[in-house]
Amino acid sequence: MTLDEVCEYLRVERATIYKMVHQKRIPFRKVGHLLRFPRKALLEWLENPDAVLEGWWSGSRDKESGDASKQDALRQVGVLSLLR
Repeated sequence: MTLDEVCEYLRVERATIYKMVHQKRIPFRKVGHLLRFPRKALLEWLENPDAVLEGWWSGSRDKESGDASKQDALRQVGVLSLLR
């Protein structure tokens, strides 16, 4: 889901979602400079907002894990298969 889709679905302002992303309180991935919110993870998070979210956000400064996170994010949106 895009940022705007999440805002509409949750009925909150963009600033609220940005703040939650910054605080790592909502599952998200970064694809390039864009934020994406996996629908399944978001629905699970809504059911149990206190659940551990570790691993749902990307942007690690560690090059190896960052590359793996990018590949996972690209695979999720179907881009990686187009690049091969």
